Amino acid sequence: MKSFLATKSASRFLGFVFLGFVAGLSSCANLSSKPKMGLKSFVSSSPFMVRDLGAVALSPDWSGDLYQEKRTTNREDQFQDQYWSGRGVIGSPAQSYIAPIFLENNRVLAGGVGTGLAAYDFATGKALWTVEVSRGLGADPFILTPYVYASFLDATVKKIDINSGEVLWSKKIEVESTGGVFVHHGFVYVTFADNSIWALDEKTGSPVWTYKRPASAGTVIWSLRGASTPKMSSDGTKILAGFADGSFVAISPVTGEVIWEKTVDQKSELFKDLDLGPIMSRDGKIAYIGQVDGDMLAVEVSSGRVIWRRLLRVAFAPYVDEKMHQIWVSSTQGKMYKIAMDTGNILTTLDFSSKGLLSRITPFNEKYMVATWTKGAWSLHDRQTGEMLWEDSTKINSLAPVATEADRIALISTRNKLHLFSVKDMTVKETLLKESPAKVQK
Repeated sequence: MKSFLATKSASRFLGFVFLGFVAGLSSCANLSSKPKMGLKSFVSSSPFMVRDLGAVALSPDWSGDLYQEKRTTNREDQFQDQYWSGRGVIGSPAQSYIAPIFLENNRVLAGGVGTGLAAYDFATGKALWTVEVSRGLGADPFILTPYVYASFLDATVKKIDINSGEVLWSKKIEVESTGGVFVHHGFVYVTFADNSIWALDEKTGSPVWTYKRPASAGTVIWSLRGASTPKMSSDGTKILAGFADGSFVAISPVTGEVIWEKTVDQKSELFKDLDLGPIMSRDGKIAYIGQVDGDMLAVEVSSGRVIWRRLLRVAFAPYVDEKMHQIWVSSTQGKMYKIAMDTGNILTTLDFSSKGLLSRITPFNEKYMVATWTKGAWSLHDRQTGEMLWEDSTKINSLAPVATEADRIALISTRNKLHLFSVKDMTVKETLLKESPAKVQK
């Protein structure tokens, strides 16, 4: 996420130092114990019953522990054996920053660092198909049924059949991606860690155009995460992305020409990156984007005009809840803010700093939302007030957002394991028992 002028090797080194900063030194102790496995159920004092359906290892060839190098077996790529060496990693060297995705027919799509991308049976955890990539996946994939498009850490972009796992094409790019992919009208748009965005032909993977942020001669502007995922305006005339030099740019999706750009001055002593998002409003007229350890902004898509800007020390991309006209933002200081969509005014401030950094906030259903933490797996919150209603007791560290669907939750832990949960809301049942026990018994 950090933007600076440096050589590629130095930049990558600092990149992993920042990932450690995000994880937090206090989370290291939790990583030393293995996540609990197997089937179990329990009822806490909250109105939930949570069943842990177990965990599946995403990278079975990985061995070693905290501060050790990533070791591989049966690999010809010798560079991979040194991939995590000397990078200043704080935390497990197998981490994921992307959420699993629920698919049809009781399947879940998951990928992570040091593995690749695979589809799993939700009930059994069995891998249905796997696309192995030695360095793994660090960018959000994009699904346009029956295909999934993904940009991997070996600097390849792939189009994959979502039912069989067959790779239909693979394109080698100059640098890895930890941002995301967007597909629209025959183009595949991908952001990369060297402050660039590429447009590829959807049918062949051939490059159509490339846009890269300018830098002075002999230097490279490198992003620590390059976390921005490209998004399309509602009228299909602009592709939007944020970059590590503090700029937010609207580009022609067909030609790659700049339509407008907005550069934001940094508020943090270290970070300048404007790549936490963008998240688009439902009507496509406003883009919400965060600056690392800096401001949260609402930007008019048509012109690039900043509608409002609020210093919240943003840590991750926000959760925009249009139904309730509010935005939930996590800060680098361990706080959760609820702000008004139209003004950016702070409505609620909750301090969860004792639990580490709040990684991501994800809607669960009409009543609840899920948060993940660097010092614990996840927690359930009231969607209106943000109050924590239930906290996972297994303390499975997670830096990635969760996937939610109906009563199911999936997350990938920092040990690169896919954890599956079933969550039952007991509130309705308890209410029925109080009001009409005979009807329930029947």
